[in-house]
Amino acid sequence: MNDHQKLIIRHRLGIAVQKLVLQNMQDASGETVDSLRQLGVSADIEYYIVQKISSGKKDPQFTTLVSIAAGFNIPVSDLAAMFQTITDEEALMQIEKQKRDAKKKAAKKK
Repeated sequence: MNDHQKLIIRHRLGIAVQKLVLQNMQDASGETVDSLRQLGVSADIEYYIVQKISSGKKDPQFTTLVSIAAGFNIPVSDLAAMFQTITDEEALMQIEKQKRDAKKKAAKKK
């Protein structure tokens, strides 16, 4: 597996985490994780790590994935199933958007 393929996989995972948070936001029970910050607390993971994973900037260890699934109160297999629904094209779109945003941010600093 080359670095580009790994980048796509990281972003697919990040999108999967984002989609699980969005699904939970639509759950009216009020007992679900509906933000990345709340996921960090629920999964006992530092917020900045959750944020980096959700943006595809961090390649988590398996134990971190288990903690994330536990934070959502779902089995790891459900997290993996959500990951499988994300296409490489979706990941590539997120990567391109992050690149554009970084360029805009750099241009504002000048």
